Amino acid sequence: MIKYIFDSPQRLRMISAGLAVAVLVLAIALTWTRLATLPTPPAATPTEFATPDSTATDLLPASPAPEGASPTPYYGDSTTAALEAVQAFLLGDRAGFAEMAQQEAVESVNEAPVPPPGQEIIGVPEITLDGPTRQQVRVNTTDGNLLLDMVIVDGQWKVMDLRYEK
Repeated sequence: MIKYIFDSPQRLRMISAGLAVAVLVLAIALTWTRLATLPTPPAATPTEFATPDSTATDLLPASPAPEGASPTPYYGDSTTAALEAVQAFLLGDRAGFAEMAQQEAVESVNEAPVPPPGQEIIGVPEITLDGPTRQQVRVNTTDGNLLLDMVIVDGQWKVMDLRYEK
């Protein structure tokens, strides 16, 4: 059979043309398969405040720069976590307080004397310093105001510092 293919130059041209078409079809099929398996990039969302500006270039942002959402996520206020921490502190529940506080705050509470019995939370907690990842909360108690510095750790509010207000 091999001898039969190479006997005639016309057959040889037909075989080489068929082989070239087969290679071309195979290359197109492999390229198409490769492109189909690539992940699609996320669609770009237009900024609400973006306006076309004649001073904008590809290297520099439009002037003034468009205002967008904050890159820091909002975790809400920290008053609930602060109330739980103060309640654990007032009850002398050191283990419960340790779950809601940073190590430095736990150490300072462990070294401090236990609050007198009967001390309670009175009033509503007040955020005196508001921020997306750090807040200061004032909690009124029967023995005075407690100030708690709260920070975000692993997506949750934690007590960084606890002290009586002077």
